[in-house]
Amino acid sequence: MGESSICQVRATVMLYDDNSKRWVPAGSDSTSISRVQIYHNPSANTFRVVGRKLQADQQVVINCPIIKGMKYNQATPNFHQWRDHKQVWGLNFGSKEDATLFANTMTHALDTVSAPAVAGPAQNGPTAQQLEQQRRLERQKQEQQEKERLERERQATVSAPPAPPAPPATSPAPPAPHHLQVHPHLPLGDAHLHLHHLHLEVWFHLHLHPHRLQEAVEEVEVAVEMIWLQL
Repeated sequence: MGESSICQVRATVMLYDDNSKRWVPAGSDSTSISRVQIYHNPSANTFRVVGRKLQADQQVVINCPIIKGMKYNQATPNFHQWRDHKQVWGLNFGSKEDATLFANTMTHALDTVSAPAVAGPAQNGPTAQQLEQQRRLERQKQEQQEKERLERERQATVSAPPAPPAPPATSPAPPAPHHLQVHPHLPLGDAHLHLHHLHLEVWFHLHLHPHRLQEAVEEVEVAVEMIWLQL
């Protein structure tokens, strides 16, 4: 952004001559009215006073930067002066209103250039502070995206139906019932021997199947009865 005028007044621009110790018109020997403006450059935050004669040639009679530490003096209500690094300038205003407007704008410009710098002049590229802020914003964005992804996965896990229970292990088939074998028509000696075999078989049967005690007892009773019937 370029310069723009923030103040415009009419005044006679004067210079103080150290040799003659008097004020003389700036730019010529004759006194003439000039249009005096204060320009501001927002990009560089600079100010300057520019004056052009109202005559046809519009001669530039003042082009003075407003610098830090410059002293501005309102000598009279209509005549103000200040010193730059080369000379002393004076403005003889055509009205008190113009004098007040110019003085207020000059004071604002001096306050601005004298204030501590908050930020440097505009640059083509981002500053180191701006780059660091951009990196910090990128990290925050990535952390937020990662947090959202984990939250979506958590919600998907919670809402998913539970897995069906595993089928029970196939239990072995129950053993076939163990029936005591009784041989019909046994002789007496053989019957006693068979009873002894039954006793051993019952003991073995109970050893393998202790929970079938009642069933084994019933089978023994039936077998004994059959043997006695055959004797």
